[in-house]
Amino acid sequence: MKCRISATVDKDKIEFLKYMVKKKKYRNASHAIETAIELLTEKEKNE
Repeated sequence: MKCRISATVDKDKIEFLKYMVKKKKYRNASHAIETAIELLTEKEKNE
């Protein structure tokens, strides 16, 4: 089940996120953020 969240992020990070979506690296901002959280989760598990 997906849940809606709200976050405050630096403008340069948002611009990078938009750029990555525009390049079609991710379907949308939610996809990019979910991928980032998955990568962070894996990194934390391995430490």
